[in-house]
Amino acid sequence: MRVDWVQGQQAAAYSLACALVCLMAWVWFFLSAMLGCWLGMMFALNGYAMPVWDAFWFDFDLSHLFHAALRMLLLALSLSVMTLVEVFFLQARRHQLGLLMSRFMTIGMFLIVAIELLDVTLM
Repeated sequence: MRVDWVQGQQAAAYSLACALVCLMAWVWFFLSAMLGCWLGMMFALNGYAMPVWDAFWFDFDLSHLFHAALRMLLLALSLSVMTLVEVFFLQARRHQLGLLMSRFMTIGMFLIVAIELLDVTLM
C-alpha cells in the first residue's frame, strides 16, 4: 500500500514538474521576444525608439497577454496529464520504453498543433 502511494506521489510530482517546465519555457520565450524586439528597435532607430516603445505599451491590449497565458496554461496542463498517463504506462511496461517515448512525442506534437489550430479557429 505504501509503495503504491509513493509511486503515485512521484508520478504526480513528475507531471507537475513537466507543467512547470513548460510554463517556464514559454515565459522565457515571451521575455526573450520582448527583449529582442526592444533591442531591434533601439538598434534600428539609433536610440530614438523610446517614444515608440512607450506608445506600444500604452496602447497594448492586456487581453492578448491573458489569452496567450491561458493558452499556454492549457498546453502545460494537457502535456502534464499526458505525462501522468505515460508514467503509469511506463510503470506497467518497463521494457517498452522506446515505443512509449515515441508515442508520447507523436501525441504531444499532435496535441500542440491541435491547441494552436483550435486557438486560430476560435479567434
